[in-house]
Amino acid sequence: MDSIDGPGTQLKRLMGIRSQGGETAQAAKSAYDKMDDSGQGAVLRAGLGAAAGANKLGTAAQGRRMRDVMKTVPAMQRDKERTTAMNKQIQPLLQDPNYDMKQFDEEEDYLDEGAFGQTFIDRNGNVVKSGQLGAGELQALSAMRDNPSFPTLINAKFDAPFMHQSSMYNNPGGSDPRLSGEDNYWDPDVDDTDLIKDSPLLWELMQ
Repeated sequence: MDSIDGPGTQLKRLMGIRSQGGETAQAAKSAYDKMDDSGQGAVLRAGLGAAAGANKLGTAAQGRRMRDVMKTVPAMQRDKERTTAMNKQIQPLLQDPNYDMKQFDEEEDYLDEGAFGQTFIDRNGNVVKSGQLGAGELQALSAMRDNPSFPTLINAKFDAPFMHQSSMYNNPGGSDPRLSGEDNYWDPDVDDTDLIKDSPLLWELMQ
């Protein structure tokens, strides 16, 4: 059984500053090393945030909170890989995959919002929509791109995988035997109670 180090020691092991600890630390370090800067930054923020939340409870509680985050790092890394693959798959549907979708101010350029997300107008007059949206909408927009009554899909980006494919949603710590394999992940075809959540965060740009 792994001993629980303090939060600082766990972070140092994660970043390779300290020698490796037990299985949890080794699995977290292996996954962390495969991540890009943004992924590693997300892990560090999650760890520091968890530890800070236990400040008043003492070092032991901070260590336990940090360890809980370390257990999820492999799941975070798998989700990052899935998201990268999804964004590659939608490239043929996009008019300009390199278009910068953050050319707006969230307050000054706000247009409207609904159950599925918010809309903004960017500096070039294009509409940017952010929310829980799925690949089906992208495919429909791409299929109708020559119809003047439909908006043109300029660019889009997934920020997370679909819930039924997400390690973080189904088995973040990798320890629940009921959810030990992808065959046991939540299935939207069987249980539609969370269907609205099965569309990952997506930045979508149209004109």
